[in-house]
Amino acid sequence: SDRIASCAKALEFINFRTEGRYKKVVGKLAGLQLREGPLVGRSGVLENIHGAIQEIKDKKSPSHYGVIFLGPQGIGKSRLLKEIKYRAELEEVPVKELACFEGRDHIEEFINLFKEVERPKNLSSNKPEEKRLAVVQWINNLIEKFKKSGLMIMVDDIQWAGSSFVNFMNLLEERIHVNRTEGAMPILTLVGSRPKVELNEVL
Repeated sequence: SDRIASCAKALEFINFRTEGRYKKVVGKLAGLQLREGPLVGRSGVLENIHGAIQEIKDKKSPSHYGVIFLGPQGIGKSRLLKEIKYRAELEEVPVKELACFEGRDHIEEFINLFKEVERPKNLSSNKPEEKRLAVVQWINNLIEKFKKSGLMIMVDDIQWAGSSFVNFMNLLEERIHVNRTEGAMPILTLVGSRPKVELNEVL
């Protein structure tokens, strides 16, 4: 792994990559220790994702619409997503992440991640059709906001989300796909999930 393993090296790397722009900020990190060590056994995955990060940074459409990390509990899905976030942020690619928990309103939590995206007035409507149209409008606003800067979206443990949030994510992917036909769309979605068989055993 090429993960930076010491605080001193991290400070040196950040100052070098940003030409000292964040010198005051990283100076406050002196003496801190990174909590996680190198990530091993995922070099192939990280290499592919690194290519996608570079495509987003270059304002190009990633080779994949989205990536799903599927596996049993403890295999390292969340750790892998953290590593990808780390590498994306080093390249100054915007990252938004959501961890799913049972019984939560994940659509609202997801939308609240994007304070910079305009919210349509009917987004909280009790009328299903009005709300559906407002959700589509919000997604279009999100795409318009990030189609130039690029964006990496991470959703972990989506198995705990309800069908409404899964449908919401499917709609997001659909709108990204449609917009790709009109030009470069540097937005990528990464999802972590446990398999249905394991979930049935747990439940």
